[in-house]
Amino acid sequence: MKEGAAVSDCKKPDRIVIGTDSEEVKETMRELYAPFNRNHERIIFMDVRSAELIKYAANCMLATKISFMNEMSNLAELLGADIEAVRHGIGSDARIGYQFIYPGCGYGGSGFPKDVQALVQTANKVNYKPVLLEAVESVNFHQKKKLFTHLHNHFSGDLAGKTIAIWGLSFKPQTDDMREAPARELMEALWQAKANVQAYDPEAME
Repeated sequence: MKEGAAVSDCKKPDRIVIGTDSEEVKETMRELYAPFNRNHERIIFMDVRSAELIKYAANCMLATKISFMNEMSNLAELLGADIEAVRHGIGSDARIGYQFIYPGCGYGGSGFPKDVQALVQTANKVNYKPVLLEAVESVNFHQKKKLFTHLHNHFSGDLAGKTIAIWGLSFKPQTDDMREAPARELMEALWQAKANVQAYDPEAME
């Protein structure tokens, strides 16, 4: 379920993944999820470990798409290409699609950062080096510093006493979640540079 759309996602899930080896549990889960499974069969039964890995793998896949587009955006900036045109061009490929290919300031929230880090740690525990996941994390870490770098360069490093307006604080629309939000990184850097911040978010002000 996505933050900001949890009720809708619960009512109309893309899939219902259940990890169990018990036939009794399967029947109970079929009965429990019947109201949300009427149009077509959405329930997928499997072993427990595979079900657990699906949750992490799904979020890591989406985080990878975000970091990939942010890397392409940085590259487009240096090459003089229009990242919006690039996004439209690759998104129109049915194998890729338009979801999660919008460049920005990096991902945040309670899901993607935690799950990417958790899967990296799990891989390390079984002596597997997750090169791609570590790269996803690295790109995201540096992307969160991007806006401050632009501001710093624009004002030739002199941000002291300047007032910067920030529209939007939470890590995504329709939620007040500030965990791992890029806005936090930006505000901390601005305060460190002795700038003033005037921030507004329709959901996350508190």
